[in-house]
Formats: sequence, structure tokens, C-alpha cells
Amino acid sequence: MVEYVFLIRNGELYNIGRTNNLEMIQKKLAPGILIASLKTQESKEILRILQSEFSEQRIPQSDYFRLNKSQFLDCKKKLETSRTKDDFKPFFSGLNLALTFIAVWVAISIAIISILIRPIFDQFN
Repeated sequence: MVEYVFLIRNGELYNIGRTNNLEMIQKKLAPGILIASLKTQESKEILRILQSEFSEQRIPQSDYFRLNKSQFLDCKKKLETSRTKDDFKPFFSGLNLALTFIAVWVAISIAIISILIRPIFDQFN
């Protein structure tokens, strides 16, 4: 089911939520101003990711968050430029993190061997 994930500003607080009727939620949360929204079939997962990311700023027992400017801009950008739940996840996590770590470790090991260790053994030849 296609729904909207939205960011609404109400004073110094931000509401991050989801709805299937964006006009109704704007009226319900008035005088809040709709800052950004994303129409998607993965609204539940995207909302969970966003609320988890900003959980430290959440006002208890509500959908409101006290975001600083950089957090606000980050959330807004994600809603404006993303299309799937994978766009909301960090690149360096899970398998990508493990493969990147191994590749960097191998590259550093090869550099250390060829720059530092090989010259020492070449002295004995």
C-alpha cells in the first residue's frame, strides 16, 4: 500500500510519521508546516529507520522530535532524495562493512610488506 512518510515542523519540534492522506494529516497537525514527504510502498520500514536514527531526540510518548539544524537537514534531504528503504541505511554496515574492512586490511598489509619488510630481507641477499 502506498503511503507518505512526512516531516512536519511545529515550532521547534518536528513530527516524523506516515499516513495515506497527506492533506488530512496537515490539517490535523496544524499549525505545523509540511517540510518534506516521500510517497512509497515501504513507509513502515522507512519510518522505523528514521525514528530509530533520531530516537535520542524523541519527545517521550509522541511522534515529535527535537532535532538540531543538521539533523533536520539530514532528515529533509533523505525524504526528498530517497526512494527505497535501502537509501536510508548507512553504506558501511553489514556485508559492505566486512568486505571494506577486509579489502583495506589486505591493502595495508601489502603496503607494509613491500615498503617496510621487503627492504630488510633484500639486505641479506
